[in-house]
Amino acid sequence: CTQKQGSIDLGTRREIAQNAQVALVDSLVSKGINARIGVVQFGGLSMQKRALTPILDEDGKVNQANVTAIKNAINADKMSGLDSNNITSGPYKRQKGGTNIEAGLIQGNKTLYPDGDSGSTNQKFMILLSDGQPNVYSENGSQSSEDGEYAATAAENRATTIKNSHKTNFELYTVGFTT
Repeated sequence: CTQKQGSIDLGTRREIAQNAQVALVDSLVSKGINARIGVVQFGGLSMQKRALTPILDEDGKVNQANVTAIKNAINADKMSGLDSNNITSGPYKRQKGGTNIEAGLIQGNKTLYPDGDSGSTNQKFMILLSDGQPNVYSENGSQSSEDGEYAATAAENRATTIKNSHKTNFELYTVGFTT
């Protein structure tokens, strides 16, 4: 399914999300902002596609190899294994896959704070992009809810827990894409 604005084909929801992420990277680079960017992808499970990677060298110059690696992670196909979760309860019992925002938040937090490092004084941002209503929850993607209520509540509770675990310099933003 592609999106149109007037007669302009904007692409699929996935392409729109990827283009928005690349535009954000380009904006940070053009402004010379010393940022480190990580990329996480989620389906029924969640995986890190790219660890935190600086876009500038120590001398303040753009590290083009890193910028290219970040963009490649953003534009890469869906990672293998994201839909290998075993749903053991709820309406999707005995199925795999789904939209597990809670797992995405958990992996995003692990990417921003490797080895439990929550004491960094650097400003950190997590931007969660999703094109679907959550219907699977728990870190291992084993729980499901047909109308998304339980999965949405689990994601909201996880977001609150993550936000509260970092006393300063942490912000979480969400962006939804739909048809």
